[in-house]
Amino acid sequence: MLEHLRSSWRRQLVVFLDNIDQRNSADQEQVFLIANELAQHWPATVFVTLRPETFYRSSRSGTLSGYQPRVFTIAPPRADIMLQRRVDFALKQIADTGRLGSFPVGVSVDSASLTAFLEVLSENFRSNDRLLALIDNIASGNMRLALQFVSGFIGSGHVNTRKIIDIYTDSGEYKIPVHEFLRALLFGDGEYYDPDASPIANLLRITRPDGREHFLLPLLLSHVQALGEQLAQDGYVPVEQLYSFAQQLGFEQDQIASALEHGRAKRLLNASPRYSGDNLYLNYRITSVGAYTTKVLLGYFAYLDAVSVDTPIVDLSYRQLIHDARSLTERVVRTEYFRVYLDKQWAKIAGQNLPWEWPAASRQAADDVRRVGKVADPATWSQAPDSR
Repeated sequence: MLEHLRSSWRRQLVVFLDNIDQRNSADQEQVFLIANELAQHWPATVFVTLRPETFYRSSRSGTLSGYQPRVFTIAPPRADIMLQRRVDFALKQIADTGRLGSFPVGVSVDSASLTAFLEVLSENFRSNDRLLALIDNIASGNMRLALQFVSGFIGSGHVNTRKIIDIYTDSGEYKIPVHEFLRALLFGDGEYYDPDASPIANLLRITRPDGREHFLLPLLLSHVQALGEQLAQDGYVPVEQLYSFAQQLGFEQDQIASALEHGRAKRLLNASPRYSGDNLYLNYRITSVGAYTTKVLLGYFAYLDAVSVDTPIVDLSYRQLIHDARSLTERVVRTEYFRVYLDKQWAKIAGQNLPWEWPAASRQAADDVRRVGKVADPATWSQAPDSR
């Protein structure tokens, strides 16, 4: 039949096996084999989507090593443009038809509030650079994730939608604060931060009662980035150099292995096997998620407030102070105790010329805690929180 269609229509047949890059590496290799069979037995050109790291690994030591496929690299679209166009399309659909494509047949809406909220999103996706930086870095080129983040923000119970619409209706504008969008990402549908459900990792997690370990992953991420910029290896750093660096700071192999695996699982690091002669070596490269979380999020009140409930506290005196908090005032106090606790644990780190230092992030966090504290309790937080 396909041969008949090609002959009668005089057209080249093209088959696309799309979205395969969203599956695990084994599935991608299996679909590649299927695509190869289709290309051999059908009068068609077959395209299949693979992740770059899957293609690289498999072409050296996996299924693809026995083939010579033609490779095309397709860069992801810009997140801001994609989000703008999605929201603008939704606004046009509502204006023209009173409905969106996802609505059940026969259902339409006439909601000024919905239109206003979409207009807020549209304007922010055009001009709110800090918000776009958050989405772009945490999505790391994955447009599906970027759309999920926006959908999560729209439906989040941690976002005061009525406040946003009221301010926009009264003033004609509303600039979404980064911390407001960040809370939706951190908490999702839950009341508390869940490290397994959230797309944002807890960098301060530990695997043993060693307060220094709070800083192991940020140090490793920063070391990978610093070395990756020096080495002509596409940003990849041999794992042996990472173990050597961390062991010189006094960390054990199991702590380092756990930190690297956590970084890989939470998209903070890319892991790739590379060859030197006949030997296979594991290499790591920092992602935009890892760099942004280390350099930016650690200085935010919203981030420290969320992960404080997921981070074991090894100092008993501070463990008694860092507990469940409900009101904004209580959360500010808890986060400040958490920050000071981390200051004391950093003092145990022995090292000079480190690629990352907690005190810089702590100063940024102190400023953000003070800012939020003035909103929650102006009388108490008019002075520096370090005096608490």
